Amino acid sequence: MRLFVATPVVIPNFKEIKSCLQGDIEGKWVEEHNLHLTHFFIGNDDPQKYKITLPLPKDEMITLKSISLFDEKILYINAYSKHIYYINDFFSKTFHKKSRFKPHITLCRIKRVESNNLSRKITEIGEIDVKIEFKVFLCSSTLTRTGPIYKKIYDYSLDNSSKIS
Repeated sequence: MRLFVATPVVIPNFKEIKSCLQGDIEGKWVEEHNLHLTHFFIGNDDPQKYKITLPLPKDEMITLKSISLFDEKILYINAYSKHIYYINDFFSKTFHKKSRFKPHITLCRIKRVESNNLSRKITEIGEIDVKIEFKVFLCSSTLTRTGPIYKKIYDYSLDNSSKIS
């Protein structure tokens, strides 16, 4: 089963962002119900192995700030919090798997930039400033012709015995 560890994300103005930028890029927009912050990509493995106690930040929020681009291929929102790198480090050390990690929420996988206005429009949108709960799930990903189907398998947030501050 294809697995990853993630925090689901709700962006209140996602439709407005998409509407504003859609004419400037051709690509595959992430479906609103699939928006998430991937803390750690596992790949194909047995989910039972990853149903562990994960110390999570106590009463901490993740802040979404600004829209950016990876090499004009990925449109994303930057994510910040005091302990945002902790989960990736924890899984890397626990399961001896290295993972590149840049805290972000992918909005669109870009095929082609259609105009020279994209950077200007991103600047005009400005700061997003959305706060989301630091809830963390083990998720599966099934790839289909119409896009991925994500399913929450395990809720790390339910174990309140090991909070970090």
